Parts: sequence; structure tokens; C-alpha cells
Amino acid sequence: MMRKILLLSSMVTALAACTTDEAQNRYSTEYPCTFRFDTSLHLTSLIKVALDNPSTYVFVDVKTEKQQTSAYSLHKLTVSMPDGSTEAITLTTDKENAGIGNVGANQSLIIGTSAFDGWRAYDRMCPYCLDHNTGTNFPLAWGSNGSSVSCSRCQRTYELNYGNSTDGIRLKEYRIRYEGNTLSGGLLRVTNG
Repeated sequence: MMRKILLLSSMVTALAACTTDEAQNRYSTEYPCTFRFDTSLHLTSLIKVALDNPSTYVFVDVKTEKQQTSAYSLHKLTVSMPDGSTEAITLTTDKENAGIGNVGANQSLIIGTSAFDGWRAYDRMCPYCLDHNTGTNFPLAWGSNGSSVSCSRCQRTYELNYGNSTDGIRLKEYRIRYEGNTLSGGLLRVTNG
């Protein structure tokens, strides 16, 4: 009986280790990422639309301006969808601005909802080009179906529902947490940890 308990215990430990290793390998830590957005303050934002609808994604580009009157920098977001619709969002409160730091390789994310696996957040820069070139400015563009993005430099296409290209290169993915709902919105966090 003791042998069975020990065997079961070691199997559970091994399974937990595999799950932890898989999660560690899934999420990128190469480029710091701290992005917080309160959809309850922006109920009609395209970001909220992407979080509420499967197979819907948006690009979120962050521009930062120093402010003399606040301890925090002012952040302006440009959000765009595959159909060409865009919106500009200026974060106006210290609380909102305090939640944004470095945002991946080049201050740009892809945020949305996978048709199969919930919310996703990726770096908008091409992972292959980031790993094989100098610099960090290798933006991905929308593919024809809105569920993929492509790189004009290396010609790779990445499927957003799964996070990889046909040759197995994975997008740099970040952890995403969304504590909200369709009606009242909530707090979205995208981080490395």
C-alpha cells in the first residue's frame, strides 16, 4: 500500500513539474511587459470587443509622454482591428497610467480571444526577426483573415488562435488575466509573470 502511495505521489509531482515547465516555456520573459487596462472605464473600446468575442484580436500600440504635473507618464493607446477600424485612447488618470510600464519588445501588443483557448496576449514584433536580427522593430501586419499576422521581412505567417507559424516558430506570448465581464467590463493585465 505504501508503495502505491509513493508511486502516485511521484506521478503527481512529475505531472506538476511538466505543467510548470510547459507554462514557463509558453510565456516570454525576454522583454519586460507590464500593461494594465480597465475596460470598465472604456466600455466601448476595441480592446473590450476583442476580449468579449472569440477569434477577435486587436493591435495595441503604446506611446508614452512625460508629464510635469504627475508622478506618472501619460500613455496614449492606438488600437486597431483587422478590418481597418482604429481608436485612440488617452489614459487620463494616475491610476490608469501607473499600470503601464515596458510593453514587450517595442511597446506593441496583440490582444484577443482564441477560438479554442481563451484570452491571448502576444508581442506584436516578429519573434523570428527579433531572435535573428539586431533591433526590436519588426512589426507584424494583419493577415487576410484577421486570425493571422505576417512579417514582411521573413515572410512568416503566424496563426493567432494557436500562436505559431507553419514552421513551428512561436509568437512571444505574455500572461493575460482579465477580471471582468461583458456588461460591466473589468481589469485586464498583461505581464511576464
